[in-house]
Amino acid sequence: MAFTQPIQKLPVHVISEILGCLDSWKQLTIALQSHRVFNNAFKDGPDGNRQEICRKILLNQVARGLLPYAVASLESSRRNGDFSKIDKIISAYLVDTPSETFSPLETFRKWEETRRASVPRMTDLLSDYVFMTREYALITSLRIDMASEIIPVLKQYGIEKNIKTMTPTEIFRFDRAFFRYQIYCNLFGVDLNPHNALTCFHCCPISHFDGEKARDKFELAHSPWVNEQMMCVHAFLSRKLTNLWEMYTMHDVSMTDARPDRLFHQEYNVWFDERGILCDDESTAITWLLSQGLYFISEAYRTTDHKTLSRLFRFPTGDSSHALWSLNELGSLSRDDRLCDMVIEPHVKLCKGLGEDGIMLQRFASQRDEDEDQVGSDSFCSWMSAHYVDPCDYPDSRYDNLFVPNEPTLWNCAYVMWDFKAVASDKLDGVFKKMWETRPKEFFTYRKQDHGWEKNPQFYRQKGDIVDFGGRGWWSSFGVDFSEISGLTEQQQNMLIHEWSHGKQPYDRIRARR
Repeated sequence: MAFTQPIQKLPVHVISEILGCLDSWKQLTIALQSHRVFNNAFKDGPDGNRQEICRKILLNQVARGLLPYAVASLESSRRNGDFSKIDKIISAYLVDTPSETFSPLETFRKWEETRRASVPRMTDLLSDYVFMTREYALITSLRIDMASEIIPVLKQYGIEKNIKTMTPTEIFRFDRAFFRYQIYCNLFGVDLNPHNALTCFHCCPISHFDGEKARDKFELAHSPWVNEQMMCVHAFLSRKLTNLWEMYTMHDVSMTDARPDRLFHQEYNVWFDERGILCDDESTAITWLLSQGLYFISEAYRTTDHKTLSRLFRFPTGDSSHALWSLNELGSLSRDDRLCDMVIEPHVKLCKGLGEDGIMLQRFASQRDEDEDQVGSDSFCSWMSAHYVDPCDYPDSRYDNLFVPNEPTLWNCAYVMWDFKAVASDKLDGVFKKMWETRPKEFFTYRKQDHGWEKNPQFYRQKGDIVDFGGRGWWSSFGVDFSEISGLTEQQQNMLIHEWSHGKQPYDRIRARR
């Protein structure tokens, strides 16, 4: 009591200042639950007081340079199918204004002024602050996951990194790339709710060409090396979803044998090979899942519940060609058309952003790149090192065709997101060459380890029999376990167990009925 009494006597504005010093919405929640004096000061005070507390927490949490991306992600999340808003959002928050010097904080303040003038209640702006703090918390967790997965791989190449000692510049690059990925999905992806009728660009107020122009505008807002940072995030998320999808398709009993070498999912109308991996339409399905954005992907790859996966893996109906086109085109961000006419002169030597190439590439740098990624930065030098080839070996080489690997190993290692100041440039060249030549599965741990056909020779036959009896759910490869299967009576389960244990085939069952 000796400690709590003075706190209870503090004025509300002092308590509010204390709450405004917190670094996250999670910390605020803990504080509000810890003592009623904090809870009362926050909830019983005027709306403006609560709003200011959340605003301060947001500014404590999110780096100034990330604020425009946080706002753009918020605004794009409420586009609600309005394609006319795409260009407005990109122009307002994501591209340079020639007549002005870019200021992230000023961009944020202008958004606040506009928002205050347009919303009817103060609580609306409060909700916006909460949205941004929570989204940044998600991005922080994804950054930690991504870096934690990559750092051991870098060590295999002789590069030492530590998740606890990541530089502010490295953290900024990761966070901005995740924000940009989410914004891209909000602007150019669609809702995967199968009950929603989806529309294509041809059915909307803007044409397919206008959509392409908007996407180009998004791309040109940053330099090629910054765009590749978003490709690194895309590679990480794609790896996570592909790995998860392989596991799901192997164990979900709806994957039934259609031919000895292929499987068919009756509900989704998609084909798979004998390993449970999407065939013919793999890129389409994974693209759909990736288009759902960070919240969806995070929930999917972190869950271990097959019922949750069944809910998440719902494919859309209707014409959705524009979203497939947009998300597939994401890969072309690594092949910037601005580089097509840049012939590498034989006398130009690779160095820290200097020389004629560095001068030419300067015009592709953007104010939005900020100091972290200007010409001469570590990300620029890494990009140059990976893209550069000796003109003596490849006459008239151009930058746009120098880096088109079959396996995005450099992206898997997030090569343009790390600071490599401690690594000699000649060593870095060799490291990137090795990364380029290495397939990702040699270093990255994949979740699909329990190959059902190896542990249980009857695995796929059992799945097919369960479906024949009307069963649904998850079939383990470790033995006969109906605990995750629904739709079967106890009698049907016993009948199947008897057939499997005695080596009987489905045609024996049919013959017995006759």
